[in-house]
Amino acid sequence: MKNLKVIISAMMLTLFVGATAFASTPTKTAHKNQLRAELVKLMGSLEEFDEETNLTAFVSFIVNDENEVVVISVDSKSTRVDAIVKGKLNYKNVVASGIERGEVYIMPLKIVKQS
Repeated sequence: MKNLKVIISAMMLTLFVGATAFASTPTKTAHKNQLRAELVKLMGSLEEFDEETNLTAFVSFIVNDENEVVVISVDSKSTRVDAIVKGKLNYKNVVASGIERGEVYIMPLKIVKQS
C-alpha cells in the first residue's frame, strides 16, 4: 500500500510540474503574431496603390542575426507589389521576441483598397 501511495504521488508531481512548465512557455504562434504585427506596422499605409486594388501575395523572409527582415521572395502576379513589399520590409529592424534567426517565414499578404 505504501508503494502505491509513492507511485501515485510521483505521478501527480510529474503531472503538476509538466503542466506548469507547459503553461508558462510562450507559444510559437504568439511570437509569429507579434512578428506579423510588426511587419504590418512597417508596411504602413499603401498609398502607392491609388486605384481600386485587390491583390494577394505570399512574402517569404528570414530574420538575420541583426534582427533585420530579409525578403527572399514575393509570390504575386504583380511585379509592382514585389517592388513595394521589398522596399518597405527589406533590411528593416524588428524587435519581436522568440523568433528563430535564419528560419524561413511565409506571410500571406492581402491588399484591399477601395476608392
